[in-house]
Amino acid sequence: MLHAKRTSLWPRRYEISEGGRTLTVFTAGKWRSGEFELGGTGYRVRSHRLAGTYELLTADGSVVATTDRQGPRRWSVHASGQVFRFESDSIGIRNQSLIGPDGEPAGSITRTGRAGFGASADLPGLDAEIQVFAVVVMLLRWRRRRVVAASAAASG
Repeated sequence: MLHAKRTSLWPRRYEISEGGRTLTVFTAGKWRSGEFELGGTGYRVRSHRLAGTYELLTADGSVVATTDRQGPRRWSVHASGQVFRFESDSIGIRNQSLIGPDGEPAGSITRTGRAGFGASADLPGLDAEIQVFAVVVMLLRWRRRRVVAASAAASG
């Protein structure tokens, strides 16, 4: 099981660990992007703001995985010729279920921590970099929702 917790506010950094051992640190950049290193390989997460999709790229720019949205509560990760489907169990997208081939939940990503700045994920069957990517995508999406809500509250 992966655990992500925010370790600094600026730059926004998240330590991602498994079994008490740090796997990587994700450093978020501007505009829902960022980078991490895993197993000696550097990765970059890039957002396509208007489409609400993300890409996982290696340091040389090769695309490893992409996401797409199928509405406000469903999204997918495309990697290595496979599609991993996720669904939220609520309007607030606090909990995400990885949907197995039989249509039943096979894993999850759950928002955790004080003020919801962290995550726990159980994503069996996904490679480590894809697990980290899925967690990072949710951290970025949750942050975007907080920013939008705060902006709406300030203007309303």
